[in-house]
Amino acid sequence: MTDNTTSQPDKNYLELKVPMPSSLAIHGLIIIGLIMLSVAVYLPGLQGDFLYSWDDQRYVTDNYRITSLSPDGLETIFTEPYFGTYIPITTLSFAVDYQVWELDPYGYHLTNLAIHTANGILVYIVLFILLKASGAQAPVTIVAGIAAFLFVVHPVQVEIVVWISQRKALLGLFFTLLAFLAHMRSSRDGASKLWLIASYVLFGLAVLSKAVSVGAPICFALYDYFWANKSVKAVIARNTIPMLTGIVAALGGVVTQEDVGAIGGFFGGTIITHIQVIFIAIWDYVPSLVFPVNMNALYLYPPAETYIRIPETILGVIAFGGSLALGLYDWWRWRSTKQPPLILMTVMWVWAFYAPVSNIVPMPMLRADRYMYVPVIMIFALVGLGIVKLFYWMWQRESRWIIPTVFVLLVASVVMNTSTIQHRDVWRNSETLWQDHLRDYPNSESGLLNLGVYYFKAGQFEQAQPLFERLLANDPNHSKANEFMGNLAFNAGTYETAVSFYQRAIAVDRAHYSYYGLGRTLQKLEDYRGAYDAYLMAVEQNPRFPEALPFLGEVAIRIGERDVAISALEQAIQFGSADAESYSFLCLLHGGNENFETALSYCQQMITLAPDNGRFAGRYAHVLLLMGNYTEALEIAQVATQLSPNESLGFRALGDAYRLSGDADNARIAYQQALEIFPDNALAREGLMQLKGN
Repeated sequence: MTDNTTSQPDKNYLELKVPMPSSLAIHGLIIIGLIMLSVAVYLPGLQGDFLYSWDDQRYVTDNYRITSLSPDGLETIFTEPYFGTYIPITTLSFAVDYQVWELDPYGYHLTNLAIHTANGILVYIVLFILLKASGAQAPVTIVAGIAAFLFVVHPVQVEIVVWISQRKALLGLFFTLLAFLAHMRSSRDGASKLWLIASYVLFGLAVLSKAVSVGAPICFALYDYFWANKSVKAVIARNTIPMLTGIVAALGGVVTQEDVGAIGGFFGGTIITHIQVIFIAIWDYVPSLVFPVNMNALYLYPPAETYIRIPETILGVIAFGGSLALGLYDWWRWRSTKQPPLILMTVMWVWAFYAPVSNIVPMPMLRADRYMYVPVIMIFALVGLGIVKLFYWMWQRESRWIIPTVFVLLVASVVMNTSTIQHRDVWRNSETLWQDHLRDYPNSESGLLNLGVYYFKAGQFEQAQPLFERLLANDPNHSKANEFMGNLAFNAGTYETAVSFYQRAIAVDRAHYSYYGLGRTLQKLEDYRGAYDAYLMAVEQNPRFPEALPFLGEVAIRIGERDVAISALEQAIQFGSADAESYSFLCLLHGGNENFETALSYCQQMITLAPDNGRFAGRYAHVLLLMGNYTEALEIAQVATQLSPNESLGFRALGDAYRLSGDADNARIAYQQALEIFPDNALAREGLMQLKGN
């Protein structure tokens, strides 16, 4: 074992000192500059929409978990994995946003921008400390500032900032950087153990935001050994807890992803082609970082094209192997210089944070810009160091190339910012996003589907239908295309056609939305038993499927399944999908079961939500009659007939109220009016018969 305790670097690097006033002013100016730059570039992005069908519906708009910060709501957030992930801190942040903004995307974008800006500042602070402690022969304030500038505005970062669902990556890095700062502070001689505990807690928050942070303890350990000059024993002792935390989080991520089918087989069907595409993806990140002019929301790797990309495969292997070789060289150099190995830290930082998304474990996404959000930090640090050293070298030699180099860098900066702004605008809504994607991949299944879904949700059915038809032309059994063709047919009123599309979708994929669509269609066709079975299947596939519950309750009433109806409607209230109709049915059901106190509470909620609805007032009167409260029932029934003079129910309830109050003449008139409106009103006819019998 190498004894690295013989050479002690300057102790100043171990201390997180408050800079002297002159230095503090420079730091302050850089931080203010980063804030202004981040806001200037991303402020227009606050006007962006939620990206329905591209995760925003799962994490925000359709996510009941974020609607409550009650004890029960918090318990749900922290005890239930969701959508193949366990990210309670991210979900909690969405829940806080919901309390402030409800479903206004502006607020969610604002939070993303605030966290990204904070991350830019933290990147600057972390790199300043790390570079200063490494003995870098350059003005580290400028180097860290360049790196933070690149981090804030590089086009590869756009996806993370403007896509609301990527809050998890933003928070993951935020807590990781805070954990790293606390970890560095804890390495100082005589530092309180509370700093180390704080780093453990912050790292725990990082992996509870997104499991991609699991590689951070490798970098913590490198800092302890090479920067803080700790013994191997001390390094192990200090990093055992975060290492175990990372391992548990990584394994948990694999398990939850597997539960939702997000982990597939080898790309191309063999491990050889799978390894090949991993290296192709590695290489493809290089032009994205150096010449970021052709970004995309979804990069596709068709197997037939991948097989022939041998040059890119070789370049990917070279990029990977070369980085490891540089890291080993830096370690070898450290053995003689004892200067902290910045290149080794960079190599380990990049691969530690990229490994979880590198498809070592097969995942649906082979490559994405967001996977670079954390790895690029140390790469940008080396870029900044290289730029500063280049100028220092030219300055020493009074090179005539200084001004041209400055000009080139300024042009590159303008091009980069322009690309960032253009790419930001691509993410404005689902239409602009998927139109941009389809320009690069005209036959993309995901592009056609997501653009079609956008048009459908926007009510632009004529634009949506050709996209779904193109999908079905390629694959007649495409489940989502069949489902949305069913939706289009339902909206057009061609219910038999809709049924056939939904049934085809269900035969391929028993998705709850397909069952829901089938139920709605069968309900329109008055096949209430078939609709009931379809809604039951929708709820079985997704027990917390709010849209289906009110309709399940309604058809359950029609076929006499009163207990199921009560359960479904009360769950609809719990999940926020109930309307006045739902409350009115519960008012009737509990009234029929003589649970009058509960019935009245639902009746009052019904009237509060729809005070001008005569039908609901008539149901309220009906429950009052069941209670024997004829006087109040008479008043409410009169209101019902005034509000809805074409509703039979109000007049029938009015007739019952008059009859039970002993006013046979007015009762007869009310019953007759009810039957004129709806001749098949059996209860009105029964009331008339009772009057004749008397």
